[in-house]
Amino acid sequence: NRVEDRANVFELPAPLANRFLHLELKIPTVEEWAEWGLENGNQIDSRIIAFLNFKPSRMHSFDSKNKDKAVSTPRTWEYCSKLISDVEDVEDDEELMTLSAAAVGEAVAIELIGFLKIGRKINVKKLLEDPESVKELKEIDLKYSVLSTISEHYKQNKEVAVLKKIVQVCRFMEAEFSVLLLRLVKGIDNEFFSKEVVKMKEFTELAKLSAKYLL
Repeated sequence: NRVEDRANVFELPAPLANRFLHLELKIPTVEEWAEWGLENGNQIDSRIIAFLNFKPSRMHSFDSKNKDKAVSTPRTWEYCSKLISDVEDVEDDEELMTLSAAAVGEAVAIELIGFLKIGRKINVKKLLEDPESVKELKEIDLKYSVLSTISEHYKQNKEVAVLKKIVQVCRFMEAEFSVLLLRLVKGIDNEFFSKEVVKMKEFTELAKLSAKYLL
């Protein structure tokens, strides 16, 4: 912590400071942090990655004037991910809110739960049966919410048929959403995804765009 952060940090006397090495670590961007989370055994819950891509400013909400004990930082988002990933009922907003608020603070947790509620308005099964209907989603919050909702559905139904439908949905998405969705799905089970997706002719068109990120 830097002195200017006012986080119980005191200026070191010069003789003492001279006995240490001093480095300042930069706060990772959402893209960098998500990269780390997805490439390390799906460490970060896909719902959180989708939310932070929608609202990057919530990655780090520390304010030295704020007296809240819980604030959102890359570290506390990891805590939050571990907590909500263990919630069996994905629609238990009370438990999700309690756990999220304990990690990232009440204000940010309210926004996260609101984001998850938006995603539940989407009929995932209907969307997967009619992939082209994803083009009807115009609002940016819905576009990010559908990534979260689909990846959560896949986590509960990890089957080749479901994966194939997700790939078909991706064909009708803008490139940035298509690649992110495939990466979220891949993170759930890298080995299964990499083995099965290359067999799908539907993936051929997407491969040119996303292969370097996925295979």
